[in-house]
Amino acid sequence: MKNILQIQDKSYTFTPPTSLIDLLEDTSPAHTPIPFGCYAGHCAACMVTVTEGVELLSEITPFERYTLSQQELDQHIRLACQLSLVSTGTVSMHPTYS
Repeated sequence: MKNILQIQDKSYTFTPPTSLIDLLEDTSPAHTPIPFGCYAGHCAACMVTVTEGVELLSEITPFERYTLSQQELDQHIRLACQLSLVSTGTVSMHPTYS
């Protein structure tokens, strides 16, 4: 099974475990489809909505619990800077504020 990350109209292959930041910055550092701000989980510039494969992602971090509301977490909104792709399969997401 291929490991595919789909962000809007772009696809990336990955080998778990890998952080989302590392994957995106290694493959397209100047044209990352997700805007990153602080890289620490505080600014929420990198909010994404996960539409497929939420179970393939790392657990919600304390920074995400602090920054995001429970309603956002329930809607599978995550902070891309805090995510790791930890299992094999397909993950789809899109920037929340694009």
